[in-house]
Amino acid sequence: MSLSTLLYAAVVIVMAGDPGRTRQNPPPPAVALEQKTQNSTPCTTDIECSFNGLCISSQCVCDAPWSGPGCSTLAFASTPPSGKNIYNGSDPRNTWGGAFAGPGEDGKFHAYVPLYRQGSLWHVETCMYGVADSPTGPWDWSSGAANFSCGINPQFLAFPNASNPSQTLYSLWERGAFWLSESLYGPFIAQRQGGYNGINPAPIFHNGSFFVTTQATREIVTAPSYLGPWTHYSNITHPPTLPYIVEDPFLWIDKRGRWHIINHAYNTSEVGSCGSSHVSAHWFSADGRDWHWSPQEPYGHTVTYQDGSMHTFATMERPYLHFDASTGSPDYLVLAVDLDASGSCPLDERNRTQCCDCCKFSDHDGTTVIKLV
Repeated sequence: MSLSTLLYAAVVIVMAGDPGRTRQNPPPPAVALEQKTQNSTPCTTDIECSFNGLCISSQCVCDAPWSGPGCSTLAFASTPPSGKNIYNGSDPRNTWGGAFAGPGEDGKFHAYVPLYRQGSLWHVETCMYGVADSPTGPWDWSSGAANFSCGINPQFLAFPNASNPSQTLYSLWERGAFWLSESLYGPFIAQRQGGYNGINPAPIFHNGSFFVTTQATREIVTAPSYLGPWTHYSNITHPPTLPYIVEDPFLWIDKRGRWHIINHAYNTSEVGSCGSSHVSAHWFSADGRDWHWSPQEPYGHTVTYQDGSMHTFATMERPYLHFDASTGSPDYLVLAVDLDASGSCPLDERNRTQCCDCCKFSDHDGTTVIKLV
């Protein structure tokens, strides 16, 4: 299977791009730059448009699905109800993101999703394998457990085989561990440790090299091989007045060659009105070295569904963007969510108030896929 049949990766779903590109590096089709929305934000450079559009005649012109002040917000479309929770909602055990890939030559999307024991986001019982015709599902999990251990939060990356560039390799990254396969169907074989440090890695392959940032999103490291050696590439400076903590990075390079990271963001002092609590963050850079932080959060808590219902998730974590192969633009957002809590978290077992980010540890949790405009 060639790399042009792919695009999805990391909770995470990769869908296909041009040869030599990965899910984080969407293709640059000729029509992509024509899909824009006018914005009233005044600007002097593209930086003021968050590198999600262009500054034209002193106004930001945003690339779909970006909108809002400075092209800083992902616009949600009405989502099929099957996307609310991609796993069986009657099973009390939890999913919390996972690794996604496809579509393959069979037109199917593939998912490698850890299944946690009830009441836990740490103890993995098995790694499930699922297939679907659409990122929003419905997903078929009937094939049972996958034939490998995928860890707590695996991230997917497709890249060309260095010894045979016409061949695509498929990989899963987790806490310095690394699994490799020649097929989306597996088997995924454990390799020696990849050498990068940190949990929740966000890997990309770009111009023949690998780049990774991890949980704290403070640094990017690079290597000529997925096995290293890894060296420092850039620092990601956080403003001293950052109003939240960031984690769960997703890293990609857009169709203009500009770098982006979105994160889960949270502040444990927020205990009510969870629908307006901090939930996401966005960083952007022209070259992956000089980074800018957006004061606007890229997405919020509330999703509208095609059956007319709406749902506000108390927390939405482990973000992953899926890119449309024909436009190079994001078309789905994948997140780990608390399926129970909405406006606020209930009191804990000791009758204490819980923060908006906290009740996930006792609630029923799942993985949601949101359609973008």
